[in-house]
Amino acid sequence: MNPRNGVGTTGTTLDAVLEHFRMRRPRTGLLENVPEMTSPTTMNDEGKWESESDWVIEQFQLMAYFAFPVLMDAQDYGSPMARIRWWLVVLDIDPACAKELGIEQHASEILNGLKDGYRAAPHSIEDFFICAENMEQLVQNIPFKREKAARLDDGWKDVHLGLCLSYDIEWPPNTDHVRSKGFGVRGAEVIVIAMKLFPLTDVNVWEFFDANCDAVRVFRLDSPGDKIPSPWRRIMPTLVASSQVVGRILHKKDGEAEPQLEVKKIHGLEAMRLMGWDLNMYSDGDAFGMREDGSGRDDSQSPELLSSLAGNAWCCWHTVPLVLAVLGSVNWAKVTRGSTARSLQLKRRATTDSEDESSSD
Repeated sequence: MNPRNGVGTTGTTLDAVLEHFRMRRPRTGLLENVPEMTSPTTMNDEGKWESESDWVIEQFQLMAYFAFPVLMDAQDYGSPMARIRWWLVVLDIDPACAKELGIEQHASEILNGLKDGYRAAPHSIEDFFICAENMEQLVQNIPFKREKAARLDDGWKDVHLGLCLSYDIEWPPNTDHVRSKGFGVRGAEVIVIAMKLFPLTDVNVWEFFDANCDAVRVFRLDSPGDKIPSPWRRIMPTLVASSQVVGRILHKKDGEAEPQLEVKKIHGLEAMRLMGWDLNMYSDGDAFGMREDGSGRDDSQSPELLSSLAGNAWCCWHTVPLVLAVLGSVNWAKVTRGSTARSLQLKRRATTDSEDESSSD
């Protein structure tokens, strides 16, 4: 990722965004990217390290925009999912006027206030799950993508065998139950190994991890140390385009002697719900990929496509609080008065300088 020279998708997209601001001069704008935008990557002409975020802000300052960055995590605003993103607020306001009005500070105060409110009443992950009956129809009518018959790299099989032999796990592991949820062979074996290594003990608590990663990455086998860390987390991991998130829970209902283990794959529609696209935003049964008579639709979108869209989408847990913060921190009447006063001040200064030059002549 190098926006400075337009290398890669991020660079070319940013070039187009900057050109749009130069040509159209919109009054406001929001940019979103990965949190690594804040990491120092390049040494500037003054010998100081700066981040991609610093460089982007400089480009907007050259166009006389006021711009400030915000790092946001979705779970701070009530989401049951972790998702950290870099946001840039861009306003067509004189930077000196914006600083005098304390716009960035006011926006930060509003966001912190929203955090306090969301922490008091966070959403449950189950609020975003589709009921079991509808999920069965989904899995039946929109099959998950089948794995290729042969892979170029089968080294993961040796890694799985080594883990099973080292920790006395049956080889090959029985993955039938997990495969029935829509996971491929590699992902299913990683899940079974993770469940054997780290048995679930707490009741009625969901745990997750992204099973699309190989075992080396999931269990951090290339990191120093003899102890394998558990990949399971009680907060759902950040969705990316290729995510295949697995969840597990020990359900114990009233009157039952023993809790029942449930394993599920986060469906593409559930991933979209977690990003802010609820089922009521779809029409004519398209959300479930079914016709009114319950039969499958040939033109329905696959769960993989929906998961990919969710992994690349803007997250409502970011956009709604941020838009509210910006709206609450910018008083356009004051901005207009401040800009007018500053323009008059600059004109008076220019007139005074001109008169001084004339008297000296």
